[in-house]
Amino acid sequence: MKHEHYRRWGPGGMALLCLVAIWTTLGGTVQNQPSQRLRAKTTIGAAEMTVIHIVLLKFASPNDSKVAASMKKACEIIRTIPGVISASAGPNYTQRGKGYNFALVVTFESKESEAKYQTHEEHVRAKKECIAPHLSKEADPVLALDYVDLAAPSSKV
Repeated sequence: MKHEHYRRWGPGGMALLCLVAIWTTLGGTVQNQPSQRLRAKTTIGAAEMTVIHIVLLKFASPNDSKVAASMKKACEIIRTIPGVISASAGPNYTQRGKGYNFALVVTFESKESEAKYQTHEEHVRAKKECIAPHLSKEADPVLALDYVDLAAPSSKV
């Protein structure tokens, strides 16, 4: 076996090797400090916090493959905006969404990055081209919430 030295870690040795490979592929590091790419911080007093932007959407056909393709494209566009750390999206799979059937979550480096994002031309383009065409005609098809994650592992609270 090529990775014979991992056997000394027992049955989980190869599983650990696989997890480390996946983590580093996604931009993580096996050092004690998380990758800067995976962390978003801002300062509140002396504490460092992660900035999260959640958008709940009501789409007319949330499980349509065209919606999935559009939201994937929206995430790709959003990730090019300075200050954006990550962007993800997906349909709700439970009955708890109170009519909201899709979510977009964006992580930022700072509150300032989130504020600049709101008027950035690529964000405006993603909303216009990828999100707006699929919105339901119901009242209030978009609900947004922005917060600093007080419980993030990187927080110094």
